[in-house]
Amino acid sequence: MSKEISSISKAVMLFGISMIRGFAAASAIKKTVPIDLSPYSAGIDDLTRVSTLQMSLAREWYRNVDKSMLPLLQSSAFLMELGKLVGSLKVISSGNLDQFVQEIAQNGSFEEIERKYLGMSSYEIASAMFEHWNFETALIDTLREISNPSTLNPHAQVLRVITQAVNLRDTFSEEGMRTALETIESFGLNKSAFEEAVLSVKSTEQ
Repeated sequence: MSKEISSISKAVMLFGISMIRGFAAASAIKKTVPIDLSPYSAGIDDLTRVSTLQMSLAREWYRNVDKSMLPLLQSSAFLMELGKLVGSLKVISSGNLDQFVQEIAQNGSFEEIERKYLGMSSYEIASAMFEHWNFETALIDTLREISNPSTLNPHAQVLRVITQAVNLRDTFSEEGMRTALETIESFGLNKSAFEEAVLSVKSTEQ
């Protein structure tokens, strides 16, 4: 933010209680779960950067499309990659680290490789985590459906696009953007607002 947020009340006013719960959950997870993202050839700083970019893209895109969707969109976008922390530990403990890293490096689909070695995607792991902690049903369902959004869950559709444009492998790469725009077309989402949001987030990152 442009100014320091020095109190919880100001934070709630700016972000909403759902987003603040998300910040608290993310902080708690990072402090209690051993951090080793070597299966993704990444570190916690990479994960934090990606999560922040995904949240920013969700905000910039939908504040000009449908502001009522923003509380759930921003919370989900900020939290959805946390399943990779647990998935990484499982990959390491299973003895499949080298194979997993090799398949990730070959530009395979993160979610396909996760299902091969973990039985579910990291987004589904995140969904299970937040279900265990009694978070909102809408957030749990949205995280669970990111890999294969239904026509009844527009939040999951938006997040599917965002994960294609920004992830641990690519940030606004040519291939990722092409895939994201194709998904936007297939879901009938607002393409021009998305493109404007990408430009805004990229300019802020620079």
